[in-house]
Amino acid sequence: MHQSSQTRINNPYPYLYQLPTTDSDRDTLTYTLTTAPTGMSLNSDSLITWTPTTDQIGAQTVAVEFTDGQGGIGTVGWTINVSHQEVNLAPQILSVPT
Repeated sequence: MHQSSQTRINNPYPYLYQLPTTDSDRDTLTYTLTTAPTGMSLNSDSLITWTPTTDQIGAQTVAVEFTDGQGGIGTVGWTINVSHQEVNLAPQILSVPT
């Protein structure tokens, strides 16, 4: 699963994490987000997506429960550290000579 228990991202950029779709026995894995910040979602393709808001700067905890359909159940968790990064906007001409 996740390589480390700590991940860093910058607000307002999106966080994407593709969970493995099978285990070592090639059983299909099914996931449930058990702990997640507001706005985080897990789709049917096992992709976690989230775009943090400015209210979510700091440490955010994520936990996922998974099953293999053969009785195997597990949980994995990690922390996402969100920091704020200003978006670099394209330059604009604010005045036009007359």
